Amino acid sequence: MRLSKRLEAILNKVPMDSRMADIGTDHGRLMLAALVTGRCRKVYGVDISEPSLNKARALFSGRELNAEFLLGSGVDPLALHSVDAAVLAGMGSQTIRSILASNRQDIPCWILQPMSQAPLLREFLVKQGFRIDSEDLVWENRRFYSIIQCSWGEDRERSWAEYQLGWKLIETRHPLLPELVAWREKYLRRAAGEVLRSDPGDGEGRAAELMARIKQLKEAVPT
Repeated sequence: MRLSKRLEAILNKVPMDSRMADIGTDHGRLMLAALVTGRCRKVYGVDISEPSLNKARALFSGRELNAEFLLGSGVDPLALHSVDAAVLAGMGSQTIRSILASNRQDIPCWILQPMSQAPLLREFLVKQGFRIDSEDLVWENRRFYSIIQCSWGEDRERSWAEYQLGWKLIETRHPLLPELVAWREKYLRRAAGEVLRSDPGDGEGRAAELMARIKQLKEAVPT
């Protein structure tokens, strides 16, 4: 089946021959693709909404595939040691963080795709005992999507720019990184201009801080 670029990138982060849980599965397309491509040997679809879960069930109707559908919140419906990887995609960063706070260390691999505040999520992971193993970046529907693969383990604190851009993207010289920096620069320049317009006197210091952030972002990216 055909997936969006975002879902394809998420699927590529799921370990081969694994048992995967798609948390907040909704339409179930990621689950189905994981099975028909042979990437996963079993999938679980978890959703807090019965109507959403029924959409996924309908997609699987008439197919003899190794899938289970569980109604409930986050990873709570999953039995201990039942999955090798959990996908938390299409959610806000705060929702993802609240699910990760359940401390399910029996789940070794997590694939996270936040809809907002990816820098805050990266910082949370480092402080909560996770190690970011890899990351991908997708441009689709006029926005950037970060896809983070992480596991339990120690990681060191990072700089502001590394949290903003993703140090794995920096290390691998991701081809979209210059575009992400340009997008961030545009946002920071606009924010600096708004500060100066709203507070011409005392806003100069804050505007200068925002412009200094642009320099930090550019210096973080290898040339």
